Amino acid sequence: MRVSPYVAAVCLCLTLQAEAAGAQNSPPTSALTRARVAPTYNVSSRCPELRQADPEEAGTALVALYVGPTGVPSRVSLRTSSGSDTLDNAALNCVPKLRFLPTTRLGDATAVASWQLSAWKAAPPAREEISPPAAAPPPGSGQGSKRGAATTPASALPFAEVRLCVDDGGRLTQEPQLTRSSGDTRFDAAALSIAKAGSGSYRGVSGCLQLAIRSEK
Repeated sequence: MRVSPYVAAVCLCLTLQAEAAGAQNSPPTSALTRARVAPTYNVSSRCPELRQADPEEAGTALVALYVGPTGVPSRVSLRTSSGSDTLDNAALNCVPKLRFLPTTRLGDATAVASWQLSAWKAAPPAREEISPPAAAPPPGSGQGSKRGAATTPASALPFAEVRLCVDDGGRLTQEPQLTRSSGDTRFDAAALSIAKAGSGSYRGVSGCLQLAIRSEK
């Protein structure tokens, strides 16, 4: 029986469309592009219990996601379990809250949809903010002897948060990032300088953490 060339072309077209649809519905078995969260989406505020990790790091939850041209993730699935159901579920719930940088096409840099891979681990516990003891007033100043003296409430003092990423030796692996502004540009700049000056002293913490910096007066 002879098959019309037109019918054969239609069948081939339908087959290719079905294969393309199948490729979009499930991640490929080959290596995926590493996902990068869009700078305007702060992971620590949207998913405070997690931190981004290197896909090669042990004990990570590896999540496959299909990133559209606008950076919206879809078809999120667990590619490799971390060994912890709690961490795996937290990673799967976190990814849809974020936006990612889409892949760009070579030649014209047009954003295109692609499968990407995102790695997650549990965030380290937040450091407790410790304020140094207040200095005693100088003798004869009269301060401390007057009861009911007006004091500035802690909530009114400048307060900023800085995100740090450090290695096993306590050294910064990248520039500190301001995640919460105090509303005072000079105080924010001072907070970043303080965080940067501490490089090498953040021992005992490997990964990223939030550092709270508050003015004492």
